[in-house]
Amino acid sequence: LRYLMAYIYKIEEEPYILEIEDALTAGSIMHEILLLFFTQFMEKNESFSASRLAEYGDQIGSCAQKVFRSWEKAEDQFFGPAWESFRKKTLKQMLEYPAAEAEFFNEYKPVALEQWMEFTLDKEKVRAGGFIDRISENAGEAVIVDYKKSWKKQKREKFICEDDAGELLAPEKGYQLPFYILLARAAGIKVAGTSYYSIKDAKHYPVSGIGGVLNDE
Repeated sequence: LRYLMAYIYKIEEEPYILEIEDALTAGSIMHEILLLFFTQFMEKNESFSASRLAEYGDQIGSCAQKVFRSWEKAEDQFFGPAWESFRKKTLKQMLEYPAAEAEFFNEYKPVALEQWMEFTLDKEKVRAGGFIDRISENAGEAVIVDYKKSWKKQKREKFICEDDAGELLAPEKGYQLPFYILLARAAGIKVAGTSYYSIKDAKHYPVSGIGGVLNDE
């Protein structure tokens, strides 16, 4: 058929790159890789050091391969060109992570990974909670990091909305990290900063703390 199309009908074959379209699955795999990577730091009680980027590249690459294999064993649909394309792209993105981490969080030590935290609103008797991707600490101050497949820098107005009288309104986006700050504070953690990490861009986008759009709030 390929011969017929190419040489008889003169129809050229265009390149076609297969990718996994399931964003939930892709996000879960990327979260697992980063969880495994930072678990090694917690087990050794180590801080992230910008002087060890080459070593971290090897480590996170090994973590990625372990997670790929575990998904291949558990799910029989992870094979073929689509899966190979996803593996290649994800591995490249994970290898870019250590350099991005070093830019903002050098010498920070992970203290909580995929941690469930909650608090109760006494008056309403409502319990609120959520899983925080990572909390890291340095000199007694903590930062909260949330991983996103993709993210872009947002203006302050996306997080803090006010009416003409200065009353707070529901923000357009950005509930997540401010809410996580409340969760961490309820657990007695002093939060000095928060950041979204965009896996697609290989870049941290601080929300509060140094370089954050809410650094004065």
